[in-house]
Amino acid sequence: MTTGSNNSDDVGEQRIGGLLLMTLEADHGRRGEAEAALSSLSSHNTPALLAALDGIISRRGDSSVSVSLRLAAAIAFKRIVDSLWVSSRQNITYIPDEQKELIRRRLLLHFDEPSKPVATQLALAVAQISRSDFPKHWPTLLTSLLGVITNPSSQTSTQPLSNTTPACRALFFLYHVVSVLASRNLPADRRAFCNITREYFPVAHQLWLQATEYVLNNAATQQNQPQLYHIAGEMSVLSFKVLRRFIVWGITDFTNDATAKEFFSRVYHLLVSLVRVKNTIAHHEEDPIEELLLQVAKLVLQAYKKQPLGFVPYLGPFMEYYHVQLCSPGTAVFQIQKFKLLCLHLLKQALHFCKYTSEFWKPLNSSDSPPQALVDMISVVNQVFSGTRVTEIFNSIIACITITQTEMEEWLADPEAYIAEQTGGTWEFSVKPCAEALFLTLMQHNPTDLCAAVLPVILPVISQPVQDNWQTVLHREAIYNIVGLAPHELSNHITFTQLFNRWGQDFSQNEPWSGILRRRIVWAIGKWILLIPRAMRHQIYQLVVPLIQAPETALALTSLFTLRHIVDDIKFEVGIFLPFLEAVMTGIFRLIDNTKEGSTKLKLLGVMNVLVIQVGDKIVPYCNKILEYLSKLWQASTTENFLRTTVLEAMTSLSTCVGTSVLQQMGSVIYAILQYTTDPDCPEQVFLLEDALQLWHTVLIQTSTCPPELLQLYPRLPKIMEATTEHSELCSKIAFVYVMIGGPAFVDTYGGLFVSSTCQLMNSVADEAVQYLLQPMTRLIELLPPRCLTQDSAGFLAPLLQTLVPRFLNDQDSNSACIQEMCIFSWLLLNNPGFFHAYLKSLPTSPESYTVKFLTHWFEKTENIGDLKAIKLNALALCNLLLLPDPSLLSFLEDILSYVSFALSLISNHQSDTVEELLGEPAEGASGGAFNTSVVNLCRNSVIVRADLRNFLTEAMNQSAQVHTPTVFKQALDSVDPIVISHIQSSPSRS
Repeated sequence: MTTGSNNSDDVGEQRIGGLLLMTLEADHGRRGEAEAALSSLSSHNTPALLAALDGIISRRGDSSVSVSLRLAAAIAFKRIVDSLWVSSRQNITYIPDEQKELIRRRLLLHFDEPSKPVATQLALAVAQISRSDFPKHWPTLLTSLLGVITNPSSQTSTQPLSNTTPACRALFFLYHVVSVLASRNLPADRRAFCNITREYFPVAHQLWLQATEYVLNNAATQQNQPQLYHIAGEMSVLSFKVLRRFIVWGITDFTNDATAKEFFSRVYHLLVSLVRVKNTIAHHEEDPIEELLLQVAKLVLQAYKKQPLGFVPYLGPFMEYYHVQLCSPGTAVFQIQKFKLLCLHLLKQALHFCKYTSEFWKPLNSSDSPPQALVDMISVVNQVFSGTRVTEIFNSIIACITITQTEMEEWLADPEAYIAEQTGGTWEFSVKPCAEALFLTLMQHNPTDLCAAVLPVILPVISQPVQDNWQTVLHREAIYNIVGLAPHELSNHITFTQLFNRWGQDFSQNEPWSGILRRRIVWAIGKWILLIPRAMRHQIYQLVVPLIQAPETALALTSLFTLRHIVDDIKFEVGIFLPFLEAVMTGIFRLIDNTKEGSTKLKLLGVMNVLVIQVGDKIVPYCNKILEYLSKLWQASTTENFLRTTVLEAMTSLSTCVGTSVLQQMGSVIYAILQYTTDPDCPEQVFLLEDALQLWHTVLIQTSTCPPELLQLYPRLPKIMEATTEHSELCSKIAFVYVMIGGPAFVDTYGGLFVSSTCQLMNSVADEAVQYLLQPMTRLIELLPPRCLTQDSAGFLAPLLQTLVPRFLNDQDSNSACIQEMCIFSWLLLNNPGFFHAYLKSLPTSPESYTVKFLTHWFEKTENIGDLKAIKLNALALCNLLLLPDPSLLSFLEDILSYVSFALSLISNHQSDTVEELLGEPAEGASGGAFNTSVVNLCRNSVIVRADLRNFLTEAMNQSAQVHTPTVFKQALDSVDPIVISHIQSSPSRS
C-alpha cells in the first residue's frame, strides 16, 4: 500500500499554518483538535504535509510568519521524519523514494537559518535521516556539509561573520549527524564509522585548530571584535564535539593509533592554555573558553571510560593537572561547577577501576603477570592518591561538600526540593554527591592515608564547642557529613559515644544556624545505626523524635527518614520505642498535611509502612487515623500511580498487623479500593493490579468468614487470570482462601464459575500456571459437601472431569501438575467413589476398558509422587476402589496392595515424632490469623491425618469381600504376592 498522493489543495501551507497556530494555543480542546488533524494528515498524506511544512520553515524573511510558527513547523517536520521515514509496517510506504530525495536536497538549503531552535530541529531531522540513508541513499551528505564548512568565503580567520553564517550552521548539522552515526552499534556500522573517522578527522581537526587558535589569541581583547570572537568560539566548540565523537567511537585502540597520540597531546596542552586564559580574563556570559574547558574534560572522561587501559599512556598528565586544579580553590576555574564535577568524576572512575581490576584480575596461568597497562595505571593512581596528596584531595572534598549560599536559599524557600536533591539522584550529575563518592572510593582504596588526613580534622571538631560563626558552622556540618559517610572505617578511631556527646551539646544551641547543624547530625546518626549500642537507643529516640515536630520542614523530614533507618533495623526493640510512637505518628500526619510534592508523600508513606510492620498490633490505636490519611491520599492522587501503589502497600501492611475485629471496621474503605482496582475497565489497573491483589489476599486471610462484600468480588478473579498470567500464583492463593473461608455460600454461589473458569484457563496457560490453578481446586474437592457429589449434581463437576481426565491420560501436563490431578481424583474417590466411577462408565467407550486404561495410567504415574501427604492420599483413594461393584477392579488388587504396602513403609520409617507433624502443615503455606488457624484445623482433622491406613485397608477389603462375594475376592487375594500381604500385616497399627 502506498499513500503517496500529493493533494496540495487539502494540505496547503495556509491550512497547515492555521493548524500549527492552534497547537500553540492554551485551550486544550482546540490544541487537541489541531494535533489530531495533523496526525491524520501525517498518516494519509505525508509527502504533501512535509512539503507544506518545509514551505513554512523556508519563509524566513516573511514578517507574516512568526518564529514560533516556523519552530512549530520544524518540530512537526522532525516528528514525521522520526516516525515515518522508515516504514515500520510491511508493504506500507508513507514517503515515496522520489519525495525522500527531494526532502534530502531541501534540508541542505537551510544553512542560513537565523533561529537556533529552528536550526536545531532541522539538524535533528537530517541526523535522523542519516541513520537509515547514509551512505546507501545519501552518500554525499558529509562531503556536502564539509564543503559548506570549508568554503573560503566562510573562513573565520579572514573576515567577521554573523552567527547565522552557513559555515556555522553546516558545522552544527555535521555535529548532529556524526553523533547519530556514532551511536549505531551493529558491527558493520561500527566499522563504517571507523572508516568515516579516518576520512574526515583531518578536515575537522584542521578547522578546530584554526578556530581555537583565534579564540585563545583574542580572549583578552574580545571586546574589539566580539561578534567574530564568539563565532570562532562556536565553531571551535562544535568542531571539537565532532572530534570527540571521532576519537571516542571511531578509534578502537588509543595505544597504537598515531592520530590519537597526537590529538591527546594537543588536548592536554589546550587544557593548560584554557585554564591559564580563564584565570586571567574577566568572566563573560556564554564564554567559549568555559565551554571548551567542559568539552575537553568530557572528552578525557569519555575516552577513559571507553578504553580504560588504552587511555593509560595519557591518563597521568590529566590526573595530575586535575589534582592541581581541585586543590586550588581560589581560581576562576574552580568556580566552574561542571568542570569541577568532570574532574572529580575522572578521579573517582580511575580510582574505582584500578581497585576493582587489581583485586579481581585472575591470571590464566600461575606464571602470568598483569598486563603492563594495568601495572602502569596502578602506578599512576597510587602516585596521585598517596601521602600528602590525599590530605590535599580531602581538603578539596570538604570544600566541595560544604553547603553553598544557593543551598541555603533552597533550604528556606523549598525544603522539599532541598531534601529530594540531597537524598535522591546519582553521584554522576552533581558536584557534592560526586565528591562524596570519591571520598568513599578513596577510603576503600587507601584507608590508612585517608584516615591519617581525616582524623586531625575531625578530632578537634568533636572536642570543641561550636562557635557562633557561619563559616565555622558550615565547616562543622561538612565534617559531620564525612563522619556519616564512613562510619565503619572511622569507628576504629572514634566511638559513637564520643560523637553523641558532642552532638548532644550542639543540639542545645538555639541559633539561626542550629537547624542546618541538627539536620546533619540526625542524618549522621542514621548512618551509624549499626554501631549504636543497645543502651543508647532510648537516648537516640529522645534526640530524634522531637525534631519530627520541628517547624523547619527539611529538618523534620530528615529526622523522620533517619528514624526509619533506626526502626528498620535487626536490633529494633518495640518496648523501647513504644513511648515515642504517638509523637512519631503525629509528626507523620502533620508532614503529610504540610508537604506538597508527591515524591515526599511517597517517602512518608514508606516510613509509615515500616513503622506498621515493626510495631505490629501496637499500631491498632492509630488505625482509624492512618486509614483516614490513606483514603485522602488515594482520592487526591488520581494521576500519581506510584503514590497509589504505596497507599496499597501501606493498607496491606496495616491489614496484616491488626486483628479481625479492627479489620472489619476498616472494611468499607478497603472494599471500595479493591472494587476500583480489580475492575477490568480500571485505566490504572496495569500499575495497581499486583499491589491490589496482594491487599485482597491479605484481607482475606485475616478474616474468619467471608463477608458479602468480599464474596461479591470473586467474579473479578477469573477475569484477571484470563487477562494476564503474570499473577497466576497470587490469584491462585486468593482462590484458595475463598475456598477455605467461603463455605457453602461460596460453593453455592460461585462453585460453578470457579470450576468452569479453572478449566478454561488450563487450556490457555503454561504448565507452571496449571499447577497453581489446581491447588485451590484440590482443596475445593476436599471440602465439597456430599450433596455436590451425587448423580443429580454431576453438572457441577462435569467440566472439571471432562478437562482433567483427557489431560491426565494424554500426559499433557508436567509431573507436578499431574500429581495435583491425581490428588483431585483421589479426593473424589475418598468422598464418593461411586460418583467418580459412574463418570468413567458414562464415557462413550467400553466402561471396563476405559476404567482399566485409567487405572493402568494411574499406577504408572504413582512413581512420580514424592510428597508423603499425597502418597497417603492416593493409597486411601485406591483402597476405596475395592468398594465398587466392578469385577475388573479386582484385577488391580495386587497393584493396590503393593502401593499401600509402599505407603505404609514410608510412613513407618519417617523420623518425625508423629505422622501428624508431617501431614498437618498446610500445603500452600498461608500465614494469617483466623485463616491460618482454619487451615491448620482442617489439616489436622483431615482424613489423611486421622485415618489409620492399615485399618482403612482392612475395612475396605472386608467390604469388598461382601460386594464381590467372599469366594471371588479370595480368588483375587490368592493371586497377590504373599510378601506384600505379610508386609501389610506386620506394619504398625497407626499409619
